[in-house]
Amino acid sequence: MNYQYEKIQNGQYRIFGRDYNTIHLCTKMEAEQIVAKLEAQRLQELKKLKIGDLNENINAVYKAYLEKYPDVEVRTFEEKAKESFLVKKDPNTPCIDTPLLCKLTANGTIEERNILAGQVFEKVIENAALEKWGVVTRDAIKAAENEEALNAISIEVPSV
Repeated sequence: MNYQYEKIQNGQYRIFGRDYNTIHLCTKMEAEQIVAKLEAQRLQELKKLKIGDLNENINAVYKAYLEKYPDVEVRTFEEKAKESFLVKKDPNTPCIDTPLLCKLTANGTIEERNILAGQVFEKVIENAALEKWGVVTRDAIKAAENEEALNAISIEVPSV
């Protein structure tokens, strides 16, 4: 515990901790409630900090991923993903419905487009795995009931 209380005299308790040291005119039960409130506030602060660090770690991994590609290619990721979903759903989707993927193949054939769509889809799945890990980890941080449980949660991005 980061915060504690001690009885000064009847009806008077000193409550103290890392950033708090105050004498309260209160009962023992009220002193316990004040300590519990301070502990809960501290835990919420630690959760916010850990989520911030988690987000930074995820962003760094994603930024490193994006840096492997030129900006012109990155700008088309979303559209290529949408088109790859169409092809995944129906491999016989006409090329007119997937113009970007068809344009990016040597001859613009459905077969070539389907191969490219599969490659794009795999990249989308890889990024979805990173996102899923981030969501699960963030939810675990939010659900942590104490500082020990919070500290046990790793925010180092695994190879997903």
